[in-house]
Amino acid sequence: SMYTTHLIDRLRSGEFNGRGEFQVTFEPGTGEDCDFYDLDFVFVVVLGAICGAAGALFNASIVRLRRWRQRVLGGNVCARAAQAAFVSLLTAGTCAALSAALPCVPRSVGQLEYAHFDGSNPGGCAPPYGQCGGDGWGGPTCCTGPDWTCKDKTQYYSQCTPSGSTTPLSDRCMSEAMRAEIRWDFNSSSLLCTSRSCLDATLNTSVPMLFQGGCDDGKYSPYATVLMQSADNVVKALFLRGAPQAVPFPALAVGLLAWFVFTVLAADLLLPVGLMLPMIVIGAAIGRSFGLALLMILKDHALDGDTRATEPGLYALVGATALMAGSGRIRLFLTVVMLEVTGQLRLAPFVAAAAVVGVAVGGCLSPHGLYHALIHADHLPYLPFDRPAAAGKGGD
Repeated sequence: SMYTTHLIDRLRSGEFNGRGEFQVTFEPGTGEDCDFYDLDFVFVVVLGAICGAAGALFNASIVRLRRWRQRVLGGNVCARAAQAAFVSLLTAGTCAALSAALPCVPRSVGQLEYAHFDGSNPGGCAPPYGQCGGDGWGGPTCCTGPDWTCKDKTQYYSQCTPSGSTTPLSDRCMSEAMRAEIRWDFNSSSLLCTSRSCLDATLNTSVPMLFQGGCDDGKYSPYATVLMQSADNVVKALFLRGAPQAVPFPALAVGLLAWFVFTVLAADLLLPVGLMLPMIVIGAAIGRSFGLALLMILKDHALDGDTRATEPGLYALVGATALMAGSGRIRLFLTVVMLEVTGQLRLAPFVAAAAVVGVAVGGCLSPHGLYHALIHADHLPYLPFDRPAAAGKGGD
């Protein structure tokens, strides 16, 4: 209703552009043109189904573990307290060990966009915009990925550039702070970032949610970003736009597994732990992974200037909505809450679709939402939806 009312107001005022796109208020830190396209609706539905199933699995895991604890531990308070201490130490120790053991990466523009600007040459080939030839060059002569071509710039220098013409950096999803911190090659209406000096430049103040941890200055740990921060900062990192590779696949996989397992273990402890933020993190990790997979399949790149490029941060938002909907069986409330997170009213149809699909898929896999299922697991009295067959008969 909010979306339709705003659309009618724009039509009446003559400000509607006829393409289903109009400006509303946006959260600072998000490009105003960063939203879904019509064809993305199919991907949103698929992601909604995946996260709805994940929400049902999340519920089943918590309920089964709760019943096991009731059967094994019963009401033994000392055993429950010892279990809480063990899970707390296990969680903290595992997250700290993984963050310390796994590698750091540069906080550079190229790394955040492509994840290959750490000086390494995957497969023995040059990274995007790296040198790949020239007189006297003894390094790699091929380029990483099929969508990159080695092109001669001068007699002495060849560079890996996107297939086709070299195009400007697309900043449609970047925050103003990120856009201002990049050292653009040309100060013109066509922003370019194709030189090594631009791509190797370090970003700091515009991406504070990327946690440095024990890394050197100018670097950050993607693993510590998802494991060693408070849940709200982890959510900010997963929702980050304009930097698709800020949290790469390996870190997303480790973070998803850790948050899912440890949230399930902690859900029934004698500790005041919440479930909403962990569920947002789990769903956002699935959604961002889905967005990165689309980047690989569709071969979209944020640095190519392609306005059709997929933004993993948007899919993180949709994934979080769908997982919570599949777990809690809530539609309208989650749609409104997630829209308030971004302030982007244009995302309403996609967020609502994710919530509806998540609830539908979750309902097919399990009969009740998480909190309703916990009522049955604890054998608490609950008035059912349907009256008993004998109700209403006789004088009772």
